[in-house]
Amino acid sequence: MFTSPFERRLGGHSFLCLGFDHKKEVFICRNSLGADFGDNGDCYIPYSYITGSHFDDNGNLTANTFSFWRFSVDN
Repeated sequence: MFTSPFERRLGGHSFLCLGFDHKKEVFICRNSLGADFGDNGDCYIPYSYITGSHFDDNGNLTANTFSFWRFSVDN
């Protein structure tokens, strides 16, 4: 929610997790920015990035937060 009429959205993209590589410890993801992004539209996100933490604007160590909309596993 914006608090001023002069604010605008920055970013506004999403990732689709296509799979994972246990040897490299990465998720294989497709970015909604298109084929010009990364490896023909794909990128490799380390497990540690999803499970890790960062420093917020106040210098406090906090867990990374993400919005996950749906999970499914096909065997």
